[in-house]
Amino acid sequence: MGDPAIHSTTWEWDFATPADAWKRTHNHLLPTYTNVVGRDRDLGHTILRMSPGRPWHPVYLLQPVYAALLAPVFGWDIALYDLEAEAVPAGRKSARAFLGDLTGLARKADTSSPATSATRSSTKSSPTCPATARPR
Repeated sequence: MGDPAIHSTTWEWDFATPADAWKRTHNHLLPTYTNVVGRDRDLGHTILRMSPGRPWHPVYLLQPVYAALLAPVFGWDIALYDLEAEAVPAGRKSARAFLGDLTGLARKADTSSPATSATRSSTKSSPTCPATARPR
């Protein structure tokens, strides 16, 4: 795109995930490995069954309830998930890299509490935001 008004080098999105982690995930991993079981971490998200490749279990009958409860804190859930804590003991991520990511997340938490972020996210995701949209 290259538009300086919305380019990721000129501003940081109002999201819990630190910008560098977001860029790595959404500029490299997702376009390269979308829907690839074992590589697309979104398919491995532990709460929701997002792929037929994940074994079905009766607990997934309540998935719509989990999704509704998760929605207000989705940004923080993704931020914690993006830390990839499970990769440290598996040797896929160094402890130093993990601590760096955790520090970045802690900096974000200092400026935006999960409660404030959840309220803002819920408001943006609700019918309120589209209802207030107007042409330029």
